[in-house]
Amino acid sequence: MDGSELPLGLVLDPKNPKLISKLRELDQYDFTVISKKCERVLKWNPEDTDRLAKQAKQFLALALLDPDYYHVPAYDADQYWHRMILQTTWYKNFCDSIFGFFLSHDPPEYPATLGEETIDRSVALMKHWYGIIINRPAECSGGGGGDHTHPATDVRPTESTLLPPTPGARRRDS
Repeated sequence: MDGSELPLGLVLDPKNPKLISKLRELDQYDFTVISKKCERVLKWNPEDTDRLAKQAKQFLALALLDPDYYHVPAYDADQYWHRMILQTTWYKNFCDSIFGFFLSHDPPEYPATLGEETIDRSVALMKHWYGIIINRPAECSGGGGGDHTHPATDVRPTESTLLPPTPGARRRDS
């Protein structure tokens, strides 16, 4: 990837050099240990594992690209994320490096579901930022939450690139 190419397959420029740098860091983060675990435990082939590692990175980037909302990954990306979380030391180091806080799978005050609006927003964001259509998650079981502060304002997308608020979608501050 050259310096002018947007990281993670972004099709929309978030127009913030610090954010782009952080997304590039996420894109280049070594997920080998997690991918090998997915191949061994979930019996995924290397091609599927590579594709799902990228989709997991794209999903996790939503915490930076749309920091005020919770997000729900597609089923297989969620399975990949579970393997990440199970490697607790690796995952803590990853979160500290990329987000500056622990990105918990379960939002605070975990509801039974985050609602259809949150799923809809997550699907819309994958199309908005990456131009891809993901399968709707089979169930909305949390994700992208946790006890943390928002990313610093200097690593947020510019307002002009954000999706408008989604009525009913679970905000991080609610």
